[in-house]
Amino acid sequence: MGRRQATTVHPRWWRSLAIGISLGMLPISSFAAQGSLEGIWKGMLVLKKAEVEADILVEIGRAPDGTLAGTFDMPVQNYIYHPFETIQLDGSEATLEFRRDSERRGKNALFIFKGELSEDGQKLTGEVVDGDKTIPFHLTWTDPPGMPREEPWVPEVTTMSDRGDELREAFNRNKDHVRLVLTLSPT
Repeated sequence: MGRRQATTVHPRWWRSLAIGISLGMLPISSFAAQGSLEGIWKGMLVLKKAEVEADILVEIGRAPDGTLAGTFDMPVQNYIYHPFETIQLDGSEATLEFRRDSERRGKNALFIFKGELSEDGQKLTGEVVDGDKTIPFHLTWTDPPGMPREEPWVPEVTTMSDRGDELREAFNRNKDHVRLVLTLSPT
């Protein structure tokens, strides 16, 4: 199965917003205010607590028409700047929806973040609804929308031949560091 390309959205208005903040025209603290989803949120999906957890990043800002717009990153799945279809905040209840292909549910499956915004506006916790399955998530507000973001680190995957000497050489190359070898076998 081929590797899926990430959807990339680079809204120019977010860059203008970042310039306004950096020049002091917009106070950063206004974005972390109670009752606002606007900003960069970092956190994780907890697929199996302490065993399978995936880093995620959500960025939400205002589109030129005033509606909320944003993107979702999950580097381990090669999703970078994946757009949300809808973003809503009703009191402290947040709903963020996006579509993606699902091995379990087919093409263009709907995924819904349903969460509760903390009183101070700094945390968003809840569940991602994946059909009949739910996955807990937690996010923490880190920056206003449009601010520079770290490029996500995606680990290198090395495909080896059947010979053991190639694996041994690759493993011993960094013998002074912590290493992990995952061997997948069809047997």
